Amino acid sequence: MFQPVDGVDVDPAGLETVWLESVGAVLRRAGLELPRGPRTGAWRAGAGRQGLHTEPFGRMLAEMQHLHRSHPGASW
Repeated sequence: MFQPVDGVDVDPAGLETVWLESVGAVLRRAGLELPRGPRTGAWRAGAGRQGLHTEPFGRMLAEMQHLHRSHPGASW
């Protein structure tokens, strides 16, 4: 998610730090902790920007598309 994108003048590492702090604070207030991920867990992130995803992502994407199409204009 925090990888450089051609034509976008943003520091991905800086965004990641701010994002982790912000999301971490919200999760701590909710009594939760940030899930183990590419830097702390046993799995490694794939190449999502290149269209390479795990099988569970396909099911999740299908569910999100179904909701979007079933409720046009809705916001959550």
